[in-house]
Amino acid sequence: MYNHSIDSLPCALSCLDNPSFLLKLLFSMRLEDLNWFDIENYLKTDDRLMLVIGACEQHGYLSLTADSKIPLALADAASQQTGVLVAGSISLRIATLMDVVEDILRSIHRQGFRRLLILNGHGGNDPIRTRLAEIIDTLPGLQIAWYSWWNAANVTAVAANHGLKSYHAAWIEAFPFTRVSELPPGEKIPQSCRNYLAPKKPAKPTGMVFSAVLIKLMGPFSMKYSRLRSRIL
Repeated sequence: MYNHSIDSLPCALSCLDNPSFLLKLLFSMRLEDLNWFDIENYLKTDDRLMLVIGACEQHGYLSLTADSKIPLALADAASQQTGVLVAGSISLRIATLMDVVEDILRSIHRQGFRRLLILNGHGGNDPIRTRLAEIIDTLPGLQIAWYSWWNAANVTAVAANHGLKSYHAAWIEAFPFTRVSELPPGEKIPQSCRNYLAPKKPAKPTGMVFSAVLIKLMGPFSMKYSRLRSRIL
């Protein structure tokens, strides 16, 4: 068991009624090993966070990620002594994420890699695909395949065979290596976002409005457009 300093006692004492979180506190303080309930409990008594920034580059006979592994090891050691959280994956604005991915692709292309599989783990990353189409045109020989695992045929087949619904943080993501606490019994329905930016009055779908305006403008060609539109959709 790690020997936490007095700095971590307030957080530990406040979690005596939550043994599972207290156990995590003693043995792991990385965000990746906690759930949002744990973070909520942590923030009741502490607002400190360590953010590790490193790099991937040549280091002779050492690991290419030495500049990341060393500060991460230091952060883990400091966390074990103080109880301060070590940050993991943090959200980026989509525009920033696109720029980051483009820089990564240009870097690995410069190193000689040409065939790339991007294994995506988050639905919110999909807008990156539009940037990828632009990048491919500027990097000779680059081939990119995009794979979002939850859309795979075998995954959807399992859901269909067992009558399971697939949504965020549901059974589809509950692997042994993603579980950081006991799963609650019964079905948990995700909260609805129906009122999020909802209009005061029901409006026609944008596509229908656009079609009506376009048909009106086209005049005698409107019937041909309607038939063509029905074939495309």
